[in-house]
Amino acid sequence: MFVSTVTFVPIYSALNSPADASTNPSCTIASLRISATNSDGLHHRVEFVTFTNVTNQVCVLRGYPEIEAVLLSGKAPTNLVGMYHSSRPGSERRAANVEMAWAGGVNWSTGLYPSASAQRSFVPPVITLRAKSGVASSTLNWVDGPNSGTCPAFKEMKIGVNGVFVLRPLGLGYPDPLCYEFDVTPIVRGSSGAMNVPIQKVVR
Repeated sequence: MFVSTVTFVPIYSALNSPADASTNPSCTIASLRISATNSDGLHHRVEFVTFTNVTNQVCVLRGYPEIEAVLLSGKAPTNLVGMYHSSRPGSERRAANVEMAWAGGVNWSTGLYPSASAQRSFVPPVITLRAKSGVASSTLNWVDGPNSGTCPAFKEMKIGVNGVFVLRPLGLGYPDPLCYEFDVTPIVRGSSGAMNVPIQKVVR
């Protein structure tokens, strides 16, 4: 008896060009203008982090930005009274890498959240940034509403590329609690922080 199974496979070939990685240099902090702007939801926060190539040379980005929240210490800001507990001076929290989050990331055309095995095999796309104008982006997601008790908070974050960091304020404009689901999505082309990946059916 012949048994046929259908497997859905994400198509990354058009997004991951080995030629880009081998013929063009990697983008560096010095070659990029990095900014953060805020969007909002009910207890969900997101910062859109954009990377603009400001040099005369094409460069490539791949993977995830390294993002660390600089946690507040001392007396609670007025807008956080009752929601905030201070952290030791110099404390930071690193964002976890995720394929997709509630805002942004790499979305499959099925509309379904990727399985654990699919996320383990996920390879972030290579993004080529044109000289002087190329833009890529990522999103930073977190929940600022505690289920109980209080949370640390932050108003600045360190954004890194290849281990070199810049300090940027939250686009939100004021400190915000950092309770859980502190995640960063892959760097993708354009300023939306999101990229759709088509799914191909493989029949066996």
